[in-house]
Amino acid sequence: MRLKWWAVPVVVAAVMLGSYGLAKTIHFPTQVITVEAHTPEQGAELATVRFNVHMLKCWGTSETFTEMMSQEAGVVEIRTYTRTNTAVITYDPARTSPERLAERINAPIRHPDTGELIKVFTVREIET
Repeated sequence: MRLKWWAVPVVVAAVMLGSYGLAKTIHFPTQVITVEAHTPEQGAELATVRFNVHMLKCWGTSETFTEMMSQEAGVVEIRTYTRTNTAVITYDPARTSPERLAERINAPIRHPDTGELIKVFTVREIET
């Protein structure tokens, strides 16, 4: 059987468009960090909160965010999604709260080279 000359380009275009559509619906985390130092006691109840974070938009800001939040007491896991500017944080409610985490996200950080305080992230929305 012989294919028409246009069949291969049509199939390639269809696969590319399908992949693009699929990529728009599935969101894989940019980073997933488990904070070993804050592992809760066996059987402890954990909670999860989702933050929409202004400026969480690339690998670099995701890394800065996870480094900053991993130092916060009670944070057990951090997942960042730069495509949607979202951070999902699993935490121990006995040690911290969504409000405390939002304060930490909104707080300025020191620039590593100059030591100057700069505001990097801003919480836009909190979903508990």
